[in-house]
Amino acid sequence: RQDHSGHHDRAVRLRRPATAEKYLRRAGRALLFLTPLLLGMAGLWLLDGQPFLDALFCCVSMYVLNYGDAPANLLVELARWLAPVAAAGGVLMALRTVREQAKGFLRYLRGDGVAVYGPEEERQRMVERLGARGMEGREDLLPARQYILLGEGEERFALCRRILQERPDGEVFLQCGDIPQGSQPRLHLFCPEEAGARLYWKERCLYQSSARHEHRLKIALVGFGPLGEHLLYYGLLDNIFHPAQRIEYHIFGSGARFRAVHPQLDQLGDPVVFHDEPWWESLALLGQCQRTLLLPQEGQAAIARDLLLAVPGLSLEVFAGDAAVSLLEGREGLTLYPWLDRALEPENILRDRLFAQAKDINLRYACLYAGAEDTPAAREAEWRKLDPFTRGSNISCADYHDIRRMMLSAMGLSAQAQQLDEETMDLLAHLEHIRWSRYHLLNNWRQGQPENGRRKDPAARIHADLVPYGELDQGEKEKDRENIRLLLSIQ
Repeated sequence: RQDHSGHHDRAVRLRRPATAEKYLRRAGRALLFLTPLLLGMAGLWLLDGQPFLDALFCCVSMYVLNYGDAPANLLVELARWLAPVAAAGGVLMALRTVREQAKGFLRYLRGDGVAVYGPEEERQRMVERLGARGMEGREDLLPARQYILLGEGEERFALCRRILQERPDGEVFLQCGDIPQGSQPRLHLFCPEEAGARLYWKERCLYQSSARHEHRLKIALVGFGPLGEHLLYYGLLDNIFHPAQRIEYHIFGSGARFRAVHPQLDQLGDPVVFHDEPWWESLALLGQCQRTLLLPQEGQAAIARDLLLAVPGLSLEVFAGDAAVSLLEGREGLTLYPWLDRALEPENILRDRLFAQAKDINLRYACLYAGAEDTPAAREAEWRKLDPFTRGSNISCADYHDIRRMMLSAMGLSAQAQQLDEETMDLLAHLEHIRWSRYHLLNNWRQGQPENGRRKDPAARIHADLVPYGELDQGEKEKDRENIRLLLSIQ
């Protein structure tokens, strides 16, 4: 059984706590700087018998002045040679700090500086990827417009709170997959597993494969865990290509928690089947799947080998986790997807384009239905008004909009609303209603008539429009078509 639940990929990335690394680094620097002082004191005070204060004065003077007297012993000789080196090192470190602060301030004035904090290896790699925008944060709080906090550990949350308090115009991107997005609009939580899942379905858009198979697909996930949960969640939201489609998701891994958290999976239209048996007892089913995703888990390379051997013609997509998997690259039927590298690319953490689209969508809605002004200031103000659920709904809408554009391109159609016929507009409206409904159902809303007399009750998570598209009245259908015109007007 693959009960490893995909946690192996997290274990691979474990590092020593950042706080311990920080204090060890500080202690090492202090020891190097104080070594000449300690050697000199041992030689002058302990061995040569000079008065304590006289010995201390001589030792401190070594850092800035030449020690003119004949060294009393070998320890004093070592001290007088090491002291200038330590002093020069201290000056260089101070100059580097000043230089970084100055560079950071200039980038802050330009508005494009990104300060990165976290484990040293991950931090340096991110700064390198950011190029001229990147600044390596250590102990000091650098001036920046955006802050990326990498890694794990409680100190990230303290630093996050400090940034939000001391930098009122700074945005924080905190690596954290265990808590939901809060109501603080300047705080963005990013989860590598979530980002990797989002990117996969867009980069491997299944529309053409779905169309070739008359929108009847079978997809298998071998292994589950956090990455699998996000792949299933975003697959259900992004793989929407036809009103009558039947895309089956077959899960070989422990999905008890996901099923408990999402009890309305059976209402989404596309079947989700969690298999109790191991994958090797369902070889016939795997042979029917148009795509099989092998997720990170213990023995991933061996599982990939066995799958390819047991299922002829298998199309196997391997989400890199086990280092040995890279040795299988190039083997027929196997494709590697470097999900973690892709997820940790700066543009996928900062998500400038995705957030910009989501904010534009929200502003257009606000202009259309709430009389808001179409200005940059109103764009930010309307975004700040949103609760986390509605903000997430706009982000999901923007996410699927990329899929919609790919579909139109594959169909040979324009992405301009005025160039589309009514049948196509109605199809797009229908698909958007399916996506909107699935987003609500996956967040445990249910269909019903709210007691407050309105169409929705956010507190009770009830919405009157959570019905099939064909059951909407013409007014609601026209509203969906108007939403498509609005979405297609956003670049």
